[in-house]
Amino acid sequence: LLVCLALMARAPRDLRRAAVWAALPYALYALFVQNLAHPRHLLPLVLVGGLLAGQGLGRLRVRPRLRWLAAAAAVCTLASGGVRHFARRAAHGRTADQVLALLEGCDPLATRLYAGLLARPLRERRPELDVRPARDLEHVARLLAADPAPPAWILISPEVVGAERLEPVCGPEPLLYRWDRGRAGL
Repeated sequence: LLVCLALMARAPRDLRRAAVWAALPYALYALFVQNLAHPRHLLPLVLVGGLLAGQGLGRLRVRPRLRWLAAAAAVCTLASGGVRHFARRAAHGRTADQVLALLEGCDPLATRLYAGLLARPLRERRPELDVRPARDLEHVARLLAADPAPPAWILISPEVVGAERLEPVCGPEPLLYRWDRGRAGL
């Protein structure tokens, strides 16, 4: 990251100024509207940074071998974000497989799962299940209070903040927690 920033600082001043003005609206949008926990939301800014780093690399007055080393470091830095993103997705996939194995015998009409970030991969794999995203237990409580006829079984994934306070369904490291039907508030 430091190599990329140093290369960006070596880019021509007019190009840096133009890049900042071009990227500023999206940077503000990404900061205040998008979820910065997902690196894909910053991808357009990485492209502008790559342009600046490339221009700065061309202005370096060093041996060609060092120039190639700086380029390789910049590419590795940019690629590491993608590698982390795909590793996180693979981990979600393994967790989703384990959760689906636990839900194998459940009646889809009598079960609802609040799964946080796992909701999307679970819905893609088993669309017949009622899987919904939730941030925390208070959010789950509000959603259930607004539901006139909640199902008999309400399960919570550990990705929902505060789920560890509930009764685990099974296992030494539980993948699901059971919401008690008498639990009105927290």
